[in-house]
Amino acid sequence: MEPNLKPVQSGPHPDSTDKEKPDDPAQPRRRGAFLLPNLFTTAALFFGFYSIIASMNGHFSVAAIAIYIAMVFDGLDGRVARWTGTATAFGAQYDSLSDVVSFGLAPALMIYALCLRALDVYGPVWAKVGWLVVFFYAATTALRLARFNARAGTVGKRYFQGLPCPAAAAMIIDLVTNPLNNGKAEIDAAPTTQNPVVHGIDL
Repeated sequence: MEPNLKPVQSGPHPDSTDKEKPDDPAQPRRRGAFLLPNLFTTAALFFGFYSIIASMNGHFSVAAIAIYIAMVFDGLDGRVARWTGTATAFGAQYDSLSDVVSFGLAPALMIYALCLRALDVYGPVWAKVGWLVVFFYAATTALRLARFNARAGTVGKRYFQGLPCPAAAAMIIDLVTNPLNNGKAEIDAAPTTQNPVVHGIDL
């Protein structure tokens, strides 16, 4: 009795996939595409951090420009992620952390260094008022981003609640730099010692 032999078919193994081929040219390009939007987010974070350094050194015009540049990169990272189809949860969280630095801490420290740091000449109580004001702005920025991330899965992106963090930072920068650009003060000068009420009106 002859054994029942089946003909051997040539071709790829049924369990093999195209992703397992080492010579697939599309795979490395795909990994690079995932890195691209995060590079824009890193650039936004860099300019936000640079704005903090510039404010500490008294270069407030440079600090304001750095925040505006951070806004440009912050607007590009999400668009690049959608264009390349590489939007990820990691990218969304990284973008929010970058926004806290660029549009929360950087404008707050700019206000403190330019306007509110001089309040310490009126005593320790006024000095605490100065940094508590800017801390409140930084904290509300972080809370705003946390709420946005928590509601991202339930609320459509077309519906927005509250003021976006870049727009809030732009308003803060305009409030600080607009009187200075109108000739009322020098933007890169040291903070002046005015009445604390005047400092509040300037803000």
